[in-house]
Amino acid sequence: MGSKGNKLATGYFKNVLQQNQWETEESQLEVIDWKTAGASLQFNNQSFEVFSSPYSLGCSVEGELTAVDSISKLQQAKLPDKIVLLHGKIAAEQIMPKNSQALWKGHPGTRAITAFLYSMSGRTLPLHPNGFFKT
Repeated sequence: MGSKGNKLATGYFKNVLQQNQWETEESQLEVIDWKTAGASLQFNNQSFEVFSSPYSLGCSVEGELTAVDSISKLQQAKLPDKIVLLHGKIAAEQIMPKNSQALWKGHPGTRAITAFLYSMSGRTLPLHPNGFFKT
């Protein structure tokens, strides 16, 4: 069932179904209830507004910052021990871990991958350190 919000939503849905004479069953599943401790990104004494992505593992890293704005540049980049700043078209959507494994293939040793996104609305989108990378 998951987090408090998940439990409230599934409880509501279950009650609605039962009130309409539907039979329901539940499968119990142990999951973490994610809480953010916030996120920060600093470069050359400049801070950027970022948000942690839900259920991402935290990390605290330092390294050379490398900016990438396309898949071809990502494929050519030498990324071990770098922090990657995705921007432009490649950062138009949040990268999910299930898709990232193929995208980052060939870059072993990368300590942290961060996507610092800026949407058309001017809102800063999530910083996403994927949990399967070494931190």
